[in-house]
Amino acid sequence: MNASAMQLPWTMKNVPHAVLDILRGCNVRCRDCYNLQPDYKRPLAEIETQLDELLRLRQLHSVSIVGGEITLHPDLVEIVRCVRRRGLFVELFTNGVALNERLLTELKQAGANLIFLHIEPDQRRADLPINSTADDLRKLRESKVAIVAAHGIEVGLAVTIYPDKLAELEEAVRFALAPITLDSNGVGKMVSVLVSVADALPLKPLLHPQFRLEARVGIGRVPPSTSHSKSTV
Repeated sequence: MNASAMQLPWTMKNVPHAVLDILRGCNVRCRDCYNLQPDYKRPLAEIETQLDELLRLRQLHSVSIVGGEITLHPDLVEIVRCVRRRGLFVELFTNGVALNERLLTELKQAGANLIFLHIEPDQRRADLPINSTADDLRKLRESKVAIVAAHGIEVGLAVTIYPDKLAELEEAVRFALAPITLDSNGVGKMVSVLVSVADALPLKPLLHPQFRLEARVGIGRVPPSTSHSKSTV
């Protein structure tokens, strides 16, 4: 991102970032989920049209690709190419279940810059056992971070924090600050952290200087929970 994109305050015209929501549907269930509508995958042509409209309205530098679970979209790699052809930084939000060597190779070749992994306690997912432990979660995060970073793609962790689960933020930041070994040469990678905060949670406990200094933490808000509400991914 160049210096002009960092000048505040932003207005509607010069906001440097946009979000492309490409589908409904998911292969994981989370504690708070907004993805309960029928499965639907937006056509590539429609996504390209919206991207060009966003470029007309804003001075974009980066785009987040979100869903639903984005790896379920058959045109995901081409969507990444479309964003990169327009000279934009692209980040993807995924639960990581379907990430494998083939897909990551294709995403790297298409120009993916950053992948945020949404891997949390209490998720129902095929790669975590029922009643999974903290150690199960840590090992899954480590394995997914390692495979993404080994393909030369920057990697981050997306987490949703609840009033009764503050310790999970501390664990996520500790995880981010611990380099993950990628190969026999001991190459390590620090992980970014993007945090969504449950509505009733005060922000002050989250603004510890260590978080700002040593891990990149973005703080947003999740709508008040009814039966379900919107989560990070």
